[in-house]
Amino acid sequence: MFAFLIDSVIAVVPVLVLAFFVGKLFAVTPLLSVSYPSPLIGTVIYSSYPVYTSTSIDVIELTESPAPMKQHVGSDRNDRTGSPSAVIDNRPSPVDSTRDPINPALSFIAAVCIGFYLLYAFVCTLWLKGQTVGKKVMNIYVRKSDTDSVKSGTIIVREVVGKILMNSIPVIPLISLFTMIFTRDRKTLHDMLSDTVVADK
Repeated sequence: MFAFLIDSVIAVVPVLVLAFFVGKLFAVTPLLSVSYPSPLIGTVIYSSYPVYTSTSIDVIELTESPAPMKQHVGSDRNDRTGSPSAVIDNRPSPVDSTRDPINPALSFIAAVCIGFYLLYAFVCTLWLKGQTVGKKVMNIYVRKSDTDSVKSGTIIVREVVGKILMNSIPVIPLISLFTMIFTRDRKTLHDMLSDTVVADK
């Protein structure tokens, strides 16, 4: 459990650094940590946050826009002809409001950050031979149920198919929590899928 908490914090560090420099996305960073068991859901939250805030700004600007300034053109109130005066509404339309242009470099950095969030556990487990930083700190590692070594194909099944794809079904991490607590080998569903177990180093 402590290894998981450490890894969930490390996975969002790039997003936190980006939020510090950009001045946005601070609110979404804790949500990414909480949704780390279902990383695709966290990715959707991260990707939709700018759209949500932009829509919120539009609504605020629309509701708080000042009353229209009316300008009379042509005859005034003293016009003896009695013809109606033309009225021009000088209130700016929300559609005409300018937007900040998309920064390609910033978009690329944001994509790298979310890529790190998604693939951190997979790359670490592959590179550190069954360990993430959190597992290394807690002196545990992933191994096959019947052998001491875990191969790259098994890591792909466990970390990509199991943890990224299957765990993004919201109920799956909850079921994995129960299987980890109540089964003899303390296996999660992605461990059962890949026939692996987390053991002491």
